[in-house]
Amino acid sequence: MIVRDDTDTVLGSGFHPRAGFPHAEVFALLEAAGHVPSGVEAAKAVVASGESGGLPMEDSIVPTLAKKYSSEGGPTELFGGTFQDVPVTAYVTLEPCCHTGKTPPSANSPVLSQVDRVVVGFRDPNPRVDGGGVRWLEQARITVEMADGMANQACADLVDSFVKRIVPKDYDTDHKWVNGAMRRALRRLAGKLKAEDALTQHNWNAKQTNMAADEAQVDELELNGAWMERLDFLLWQKELVNVRLNKAVGRRN
Repeated sequence: MIVRDDTDTVLGSGFHPRAGFPHAEVFALLEAAGHVPSGVEAAKAVVASGESGGLPMEDSIVPTLAKKYSSEGGPTELFGGTFQDVPVTAYVTLEPCCHTGKTPPSANSPVLSQVDRVVVGFRDPNPRVDGGGVRWLEQARITVEMADGMANQACADLVDSFVKRIVPKDYDTDHKWVNGAMRRALRRLAGKLKAEDALTQHNWNAKQTNMAADEAQVDELELNGAWMERLDFLLWQKELVNVRLNKAVGRRN
């Protein structure tokens, strides 16, 4: 969220819609700089395109802006000096990244736009960041404050699944793939949870996804992005989930 300090006016807000697209602070800056009417709605357009199987975002300038942002000199063209005469604070849930991946380092955009202060909700534990984004901002003479208490915990809860993915895992070098005994133990546990009506279930939603005419076409189905996101969330929370795909195939002739 981008806030003008002298009037407490929210100039822009956004979120990170999916991999390969700009991060949350960039969408907020796109709105604050006047490139889109709403950073949140622009990000929602990206999510919607993923849920529809990657169809083009009709009547949306977002793909063009995303491409420009990732081009050489793009961030400067989009944000350079936007707030040079305006006192502005950027509030970010997660520490801005400081490395180039599928998009440029997002920490650079607040610098280019001349934001005065950045309040970071949660430090990024990714080894490629882990304080580097904060240092990038401070070296540009931007005041950086870290959230604490309830605000820090709220931000930590929001990025919980991301943190589980990004933190390095110390797997046992003798780790083996799931064997027969492990499968039998999992089946027993699943049976016990099912009997207690405590087994989390995730059904194929025929209203949101296409159906295969027969079992031979199941592998060609386009998986709904929102459906997969929900499954991913449940697996992180519960680890054992009953996935029912009985509605993926139409009635047999």
